[in-house]
Amino acid sequence: MEGIARAGRLMTSAALAVAVSTAAMVTSSVSAIRTVAAGAAVVALVDAVPVRGCWYRP
Repeated sequence: MEGIARAGRLMTSAALAVAVSTAAMVTSSVSAIRTVAAGAAVVALVDAVPVRGCWYRP
């Protein structure tokens, strides 16, 4: 459990970076890209936090 607790902050930060970078594509003028980007951003956060449980636990 110690390794998971230590890696939690890193994994959450990485998921947040992926979510922000894909969410930036939501500003695209192509509707297909907007839809896929919004979905990918949400999935990245949902996968990291509630599914894998990678939040920071002191």
